[in-house]
Amino acid sequence: MVWINDLDAVIVVEGQQTTVRRFAMIHAETILREAYQIPEGEQESPLSGDKKRTELTRLLKAGDARMGGMMTALTVSGQGVQISDKNDLRPGDLLQYWKIKDEKASGHAVIIHKVRTDQGVLDENAQRVEGPLTVNGIGVLSAHAKREDKPDVYTKGFVDPDQEYSTWFAVRPAGS
Repeated sequence: MVWINDLDAVIVVEGQQTTVRRFAMIHAETILREAYQIPEGEQESPLSGDKKRTELTRLLKAGDARMGGMMTALTVSGQGVQISDKNDLRPGDLLQYWKIKDEKASGHAVIIHKVRTDQGVLDENAQRVEGPLTVNGIGVLSAHAKREDKPDVYTKGFVDPDQEYSTWFAVRPAGS
């Protein structure tokens, strides 16, 4: 179980004051709506589809801290520790990943559910492992709106995050 201590803690990200709650709830579309002053109810925005994905790619390449999502929010607020080496990933860590294809980004925030290592598979029941491990795959818990072909929450198969994702950001919440 992941516990976040203070969702109302005030943090400063790129010179802007916000709360952990607000920052964590900002999705890519919200970022773009604010940046381009697009009204919330407007369905067809100038940044829909490919234009939005191209702008997300620009933000990623520019190193915009908001693209780290939960990792940035928890790290800046002191409620988590950034994980930047895949060999340090463990079950319960939060991961924001991005894929870029044809200069168009798409991404998702997930929870790492299982980690495949050189010493076997770690899951939420695994004993804490001391010493270095070689991680060769992670299984992530993903949630989507209910669809007929898949349950709303499911574990994706093992992938190597360095091979599968163009960019990823991970955080281990404090107390995990």
